[in-house]
Amino acid sequence: MDAHGKIKLNAQTFLMPKRDKVDASVYIHLKGYARARVSHLDIEKVGLGKVIHRGRGNFLQVKGIKQGIEVTMRESKEIEIDGRKSEVSKRNNP
Repeated sequence: MDAHGKIKLNAQTFLMPKRDKVDASVYIHLKGYARARVSHLDIEKVGLGKVIHRGRGNFLQVKGIKQGIEVTMRESKEIEIDGRKSEVSKRNNP
């Protein structure tokens, strides 16, 4: 745990639809700790702020899948992470 109430998950992150792997840190941030007003999921990586807007309460759809969870974005966008361009899609792909 990095801070009280912020629990690091052993998670792999991918950008859909191409399944581009991203080395992001994923945390469950519990309400009442480290200024969290609600319990929420933090996905931290420079560059993801273009689709996961920090501090704004994104309220994105999260669903369980066989390999873990899938977070559905509100918009499709091309972003740059670690010097490479990747597409982020709002579509669910089977």
